[in-house]
Amino acid sequence: MNEYVLLTPSRGDSIILLGYQVLRSQLGLEPSVTRVADIYQYTAVVEEDMRQTLDVDTMPVLDEPVKWRQGKLTDDSPAEFPERFRPGDLQSEKDIPRRTR
Repeated sequence: MNEYVLLTPSRGDSIILLGYQVLRSQLGLEPSVTRVADIYQYTAVVEEDMRQTLDVDTMPVLDEPVKWRQGKLTDDSPAEFPERFRPGDLQSEKDIPRRTR
C-alpha cells in the first residue's frame, strides 16, 4: 500500500513549525531556515524542494510577506517571521497587526 502526504493550498493544512525540519531531515533534505506561514497557528512555509520530494503537484496561491526578519523558534532553531510581526514592540492592543480584507 502506498502512503501519501497531502499538502493543500491552505495555510491551515500546512505543517507545524517544530515538525518541519524533522520531516526535512527524515526525507534526506538539507536543513533550511523555516519561514513562518502563520504566526497564530505556528505553521511553516513548505519549500519547493520538499514539494518536489513528496511529488506534490499543487502550490498555495496566497499573499506572502514582502519582507522577512530573522528570529528563532521556541526550540531555538533559526526562522524567518513576517517583518511586521514584532510582538516585543507592542505597547497596547491597538498595536497588534490585524488582517484587512
